[in-house]
Amino acid sequence: MRDVAVKTATTAARRLARIEEQIARDAAEIAARPLGDAGSLRRALEALGVDEVAASTALAGIRLERSEITALLARGVALGGKQLTAYEAVADYADAAGVVASHEPIGPRSRRPFVQVDEVVDLHHRALRRTAPAPGAWRERNVPAVESGLVPPAHWLVPREIASFVDRYAAGPPAQGSRLTWVAAAHARILRIQPFDGGNGRLARLLGNLLLRRMGLPPAAFSDRLARRYSPSLAAADAGDLTALALLTAEAVAASLARLRAALAPSDGLRPLRELVPPGDLAALVKAAQRGRLRVVRRGARVYCTAAWIAEYRAGSASRAGERR
Repeated sequence: MRDVAVKTATTAARRLARIEEQIARDAAEIAARPLGDAGSLRRALEALGVDEVAASTALAGIRLERSEITALLARGVALGGKQLTAYEAVADYADAAGVVASHEPIGPRSRRPFVQVDEVVDLHHRALRRTAPAPGAWRERNVPAVESGLVPPAHWLVPREIASFVDRYAAGPPAQGSRLTWVAAAHARILRIQPFDGGNGRLARLLGNLLLRRMGLPPAAFSDRLARRYSPSLAAADAGDLTALALLTAEAVAASLARLRAALAPSDGLRPLRELVPPGDLAALVKAAQRGRLRVVRRGARVYCTAAWIAEYRAGSASRAGERR
């Protein structure tokens, strides 16, 4: 059993490393786009922001349709028959997410902190402004164990725990090692502290996205299939294994970058993968896409690619084969 566990952990670590390499390439490619693409990128980021708001509030049990959220944020119109508090909660979370998106990335030589105590307080206050009894105020009662069984610190220790959290993460991600594991660790630690009386999950996701933003990356939206893995990943993190949560975060960021790439790609460049290759090559290319070696764009269950991306992948495969000989 131990050998199986070690093998599984090794496989997950390699997969995480591949996804992080793809994230670095995609982020660099998007950053290098000419200024003329700024409008397309802005619209794609706005759409991605709506999806992140929908995903995060759904994880908090607030379920509005995407059309309802779009109408609420774009026109201030409450469509549908939900309770008023649901619309207020979504609008307030969107306000906090907008603050996160407004921050500029922090360069490797900058001394600006990646997170500060007042930002933790402000994000919670904004996200829970109309739906919590004391938004932005540290909790004043002890709370029971979280789902994994861990007991959050006593309420009088919360200010010290948050100061320690900020001291640990203000300096930014490590120069070596997995940056997405670093983000996952911050996400999990805030949830273990439970600094506020409610809304800590939304706060953790906002802080995770703040760290990503300051790394120059788009937000992680834990929607659809990723949402089903969210709670188990947090439980594993509480048990000391951050791999699942880091992988989940990496996959969400990679999906966000793929959407941004798709928005910047020529409209006639993306085609279903199966239309671009002979049937005999399809299985191998699907596997390459799953491993992060072939760039693709996923829209629902369909996988899209371009002839240029396939040529790029095949050139890289030939190069790697030559190195092994």
